[in-house]
Amino acid sequence: MSTESVVWIVVAVIAVLIVAALVVALLRRRTAQRRDEAERLRTDAHQKSFDVGREEALAEERAARARIAAAEADAKQAQADRLRKEAGAAETEAAASRADLDAQWQRADEIDPGVRHRADSVDGETSRGESPTPSHAVDDSVPEERRQYPGA
Repeated sequence: MSTESVVWIVVAVIAVLIVAALVVALLRRRTAQRRDEAERLRTDAHQKSFDVGREEALAEERAARARIAAAEADAKQAQADRLRKEAGAAETEAAASRADLDAQWQRADEIDPGVRHRADSVDGETSRGESPTPSHAVDDSVPEERRQYPGA
């Protein structure tokens, strides 16, 4: 082998070593950059985990408030239903009482010889110039809520 060949072989080996050293250096640098990036991401994720935990706690608190409000609304609805039912029963009872009272007034008018009835009057008036409708009768032209009942 000639010296020139040996020189070329040595130059080639040195070139390969230099390229290998550059590749190793680049890989180490890239690995270091990736580690730095990963550490930065971990730090950022750690910080965000506190923020996300706080957001989750707020969301759970709002959900709890919503459940409480729904329960209160259900209770109010049940109360409204109960009151509606009680009002209906009271209206039914009042109507029955009114019917009993009207029947009592009518019976009193029937047995009182001084009260003249429509069948007894010729011109629609009693002998005293009054309307044949008893004084206790309810005026249907007045709305129910504005009526005034005797003794009430």
